[in-house]
Amino acid sequence: MQYWLWSATEENWETVKNGKVWATYNKKVIAQIKKGDILIFYVKGTLRFKGIFRVTSEWYETKELIWSDEIREQKKKYPYQISLEMIQLGEANYKDLVPKLKFVEKKYAPQVYIYGTGGGPVNFRRPIDESDYQMILTEIKKNPTPALPPVSEPATKLSLPPLTHSELITMLVELAEMFGKSAEREYLAGPYRYDAVWKRVKVGNPTKVFEVHDKGVLDSALAKLKHAYDIWSADLFLVVTKHEDKERAKLLLAGSFHEIGDVTTLIQPEEIKDMYEYKKKFIKLEKVLR
Repeated sequence: MQYWLWSATEENWETVKNGKVWATYNKKVIAQIKKGDILIFYVKGTLRFKGIFRVTSEWYETKELIWSDEIREQKKKYPYQISLEMIQLGEANYKDLVPKLKFVEKKYAPQVYIYGTGGGPVNFRRPIDESDYQMILTEIKKNPTPALPPVSEPATKLSLPPLTHSELITMLVELAEMFGKSAEREYLAGPYRYDAVWKRVKVGNPTKVFEVHDKGVLDSALAKLKHAYDIWSADLFLVVTKHEDKERAKLLLAGSFHEIGDVTTLIQPEEIKDMYEYKKKFIKLEKVLR
């Protein structure tokens, strides 16, 4: 097992945290980092190490666009990917640690040790000593990333099992029919497959596009929706099953995906269920009254 330092932009760091993956474009680098190795992430522009992960897979190739610059340019730049598991999230100030870190040999020029080099680890692609790793880990543990408080439910409310991904898509398709629209699930368009789309007529282009995000990388779901807006100018809907994903989606729609911020509606599963049950209850009466 070896300990590696890697630098990431703030946007890509969010993908690391949420997707628990890392990637590179350099095929030579994948021969260095092995399953079981430890990656310590330095986030550019913050002067801080912000997380430590263990490599849990061999390297594999992927075509999915998940990194911020891939999404902006709409092309795959980092095809070689590994899966990670989180050891610790928090903050360790690089500047404060410089005097004690062994790998920073030239204390007067600490910045050279955190520069990225050809798609590989920083520190000139050299692993660091375990003592340096333990020092960074200890500091991060002193300043852990605060966890979001759990959302409490009223004591009288029964806890029901969450709706599955498939159940939500089925409801969306049936709702389209209740509203007099044509709907398709798992709709393939270009490089993407959309969970559900609504059309005014069966042979037309989608006018409303739905993505149900219950796992994976949030940026990837938003990239799919942006593509739908680019080619169809459709109304976009992102169904988020977790509170933290809803808050992060708001930030991304105000930042990296600001182009679709005004045309994207965030929906929670409970809202879909409520609308579905309401429409189903009155659908027969509505047909009579038309």
